[in-house]
Amino acid sequence: MKKIISFSLLSALLGAGCISCEKDKTKDTKENDSAKGYVIGQVTNTQGQPVAGAQVYISSDVFFNSGSQTTSDANGKYKIKIPSINSLRAYARTLVTYNNKKYLVSFEPDHPQSFTSEDAVTCNFKWKLTGAVPGSSVSDDYYGGLVTIYASSSNLPFPAGDLAAQGNVIFTFEPQGALIDGSTGKTVTAHAGPPNYSYIYDIPIGKYKVSATYLGQALKVRDNSQGSNDTFGTSKMLDFTMEGSPTNGGPIRMWLEFSK
Repeated sequence: MKKIISFSLLSALLGAGCISCEKDKTKDTKENDSAKGYVIGQVTNTQGQPVAGAQVYISSDVFFNSGSQTTSDANGKYKIKIPSINSLRAYARTLVTYNNKKYLVSFEPDHPQSFTSEDAVTCNFKWKLTGAVPGSSVSDDYYGGLVTIYASSSNLPFPAGDLAAQGNVIFTFEPQGALIDGSTGKTVTAHAGPPNYSYIYDIPIGKYKVSATYLGQALKVRDNSQGSNDTFGTSKMLDFTMEGSPTNGGPIRMWLEFSK
């Protein structure tokens, strides 16, 4: 995330009615060095393999709805002419289908700094499953998924509203099959932290068997997503859902509730 580009801005950049955008076709991607006034680079997955058809765009830090866009070619390469606007940054993302759900995932740039049309820029992108987004203006911006934690309205192992005690609930995420990038995941244990003890950040996107304990005592968990009629159990199979449309994207989140 750089100064992170908003989902509404990305949508505007990709929309057909964006008057100030200059759509630039991928071309001449065999060049090894960037020329003045252009951004070039390659988009790769977590294994370093090229990603074709990724959306690559440069956007102004100053002017809303201003920039250029293209897609990566069969070798994952791209080239974009830089518009005459000061302080731009490069971004990339692609739509991935995983377990019959669609996720718009972002790539990490190796050139997160801003640039102008007077520069010759090489910016390569790599898919990361976890880690803080570089340069983001949002402190809790990560490549991994967000888990929102709810305490049951009753039957808790500590007094209701005791947030510090809620921070002592340990959640275990055991991968069920490959992660979103096809790699083998590892079991993750985590707890929600201050100030509100309601979020766990940066879990690799995948399907998990989730369980919880409080000071060594086993708890029950369930899916708390909108419209869910899930029942509590000592463990549950849960996955992440992208909020928003496949075009605009949005937070990738798991909703989790616990009870005694």
